[in-house]
Amino acid sequence: MYRKIIVGVFAALALVCAAASVDAAPVPTRDVPTYENQALKDLPAKDAIVIVSYGAADKTVREQSILSVTAAIQKVAPKRKVVTAFTNRTVIDRIRAAESVTFPTPEEAIAQLVAEGYTRVALVPLSLIADEGYERCLKIFDANKTKLKKMTCALPLMYHQGQNNLPDDVFGTIDAVSGQFPRQQKKEAIVLTANGTNKPSQAYYALMQDKFDDAGYNSIFVATLKGYPTLEAVIGKMKAAKIKSVVLMPFMLTAGDHAAKYVTGDGEQAQKAKLAAAGFTVSAYEHGLGENAAVRNLFVKRADEAWSVLRQK
Repeated sequence: MYRKIIVGVFAALALVCAAASVDAAPVPTRDVPTYENQALKDLPAKDAIVIVSYGAADKTVREQSILSVTAAIQKVAPKRKVVTAFTNRTVIDRIRAAESVTFPTPEEAIAQLVAEGYTRVALVPLSLIADEGYERCLKIFDANKTKLKKMTCALPLMYHQGQNNLPDDVFGTIDAVSGQFPRQQKKEAIVLTANGTNKPSQAYYALMQDKFDDAGYNSIFVATLKGYPTLEAVIGKMKAAKIKSVVLMPFMLTAGDHAAKYVTGDGEQAQKAKLAAAGFTVSAYEHGLGENAAVRNLFVKRADEAWSVLRQK
């Protein structure tokens, strides 16, 4: 059922976002957080990647939305060391209790790599924007960088905005996500719901909406659980456009318990229920972005940027 929205949508959007062309310059080295430890500069180079996310207790969700990204990053260079780490200790404990499998925290992963003789590590946070999760990864970077010869930290998925011949990451992300859009019916809207953040990077979600609006597509909306754009604002726009039905999609790495509770579930806190109460017919797309191959490729690109900077002499 779900397939790429008609080419005209993003062909038009590409005209608005011309800076997203394949000719865009590579990400500058200065933009990738990097630390070189002069005290350990003479150690031999032994390199690894640590992929960092909040985690997912549900095995199916974890395999489809997190470990699938790990596999895509590993596939690019099968021989390089790649470790998956979770920041949420409760999730780690639940997985251990249910499956007898232990995922490390990022700090534990780095400590183990150092014990195994690795001297250069690239952290790859699976972050869409520079939110609390990304800032936590930067804190881990700062707290552990002196243990290594060199350390880098990948950028979040949406960072550059197309200026100075750099990529338009916002366009690139929504173009990737469009692969899961259905063919829209008359008076039907698509609502992408992100977690949102209290950080300034919340503005990226309003920018996503601007790019859809600039292209003239008034039936694709972005909402967040925190901050603006709010679901209430989206409901007002949809009523003004006489929208009757809604396809609701989590704009989140995983679509587990959190997405079900606040977005696609039937409970009163869920956006699905709120949209239904507002008079819309609602269908839910219950899949995380990690299940989208095009989005996984964007994370692969971020990992490769951090890896390339890590290996620069």
